[in-house]
Order: sequence, then structure tokens, then C-alpha cells
Amino acid sequence: PELAHPQIVAGSHAILKADAIRFVATFRQFLDTASFPNLLLQLAQFLLMKDHTVIQTYAAHAIDKVLQMKEQQQQVGHAPPPVVTTQAFAPCATTILPTVCQQLAHTAVPNEYLMKCLMTMMRVHPSTIIPYIGQVMHSLGDVLIFQMKNPSNPVYNHCLWECISRGIKMAPENVTDIEVLLWEKLMFILR
Repeated sequence: PELAHPQIVAGSHAILKADAIRFVATFRQFLDTASFPNLLLQLAQFLLMKDHTVIQTYAAHAIDKVLQMKEQQQQVGHAPPPVVTTQAFAPCATTILPTVCQQLAHTAVPNEYLMKCLMTMMRVHPSTIIPYIGQVMHSLGDVLIFQMKNPSNPVYNHCLWECISRGIKMAPENVTDIEVLLWEKLMFILR
């Protein structure tokens, strides 16, 4: 409830926001799973805080960890389904995905937690991401331009290439558009 409180969102100190978000990431196993879609939307508003990198990073980390949660395994030999189902995540994706893509494309310093968040969304809920694959690949193309000049963070770069390859795998019918978007950048890297 603290994340939705207007005083926390608008007027409080950054440390209170960061603590509330960190609490969610740490104790997510003990929270009511029915509240996760609403919780994801509340966390998405903190991704927009460009001036507070710690809050933005904690929000991306919390979203990533919530999306990675799995149900208790009940059948042997089958992977357990995610706690946040595709149907529950679909309304959140319209807010979270554009926000993450925007922040990745316009952040001067690579934030590996934002990139991990995007990678997890693409891995756990691919059918929800497919309608936005053009926007995602365009954002990743912008990130690639910046990263090819100074590839300073290996985890960030690994997640970037994982997202690009996953995007191609998710939408093979758009491979020509993706190739046009990324070809010059890839040729620069290979030279």
C-alpha cells in the first residue's frame, strides 16, 4: 500500500521510495499474488524517475523479480508456470514495456537492471510482447548505437544481444525489417 500512497509517490524523499520498492523485491514471496498486476503498474511509475537512478534501478529489479516468480511445481517433468500469468501481465505490458524501452533508449549510462527487466518480459511473456516487437527492436537499435561506441558493461551487453536474438526468434516474419534496422550497426561492429 505504501507504493500507492500519494505522499510516497509525489512528495517523499527518495530513500522512502527506494525502501518501499526494495521491500517488494525482497519479500515478494510473501505478498498476495493476486495483487501483482496492480503492483507491477505501481512499480512502472517509478521507472520514469530519470533523476533518481537508484529508484529506477530498484523498480526495474523488482519488476524483473516478480515476473520471474514461478508457481510451486505440482507435476514432475513440467516447468512450473509463472505466478504472473500472461493474461494478468497483458494490461501491465501496455504501460511497462514502452516505459522500459523509452528509458533504455534515453539513458546515458547503461542500466543493466532495465535491460534484464526487458529480457525477462521477453522470455516469460513473449505473446504479450509480440505486438510491440517493432518498438522494442527500434529501442534496442538506439541502444546498440550507443553501446557500439563504448561497450563498458558486459552484463548489459549480454542482455542486449539476448533481447535482440529473442526479438528475432519471436517475430521471424519481421526479420527483414529488423535486418534493415540493425544492418549498418552490425556491419560497423564487425569491421
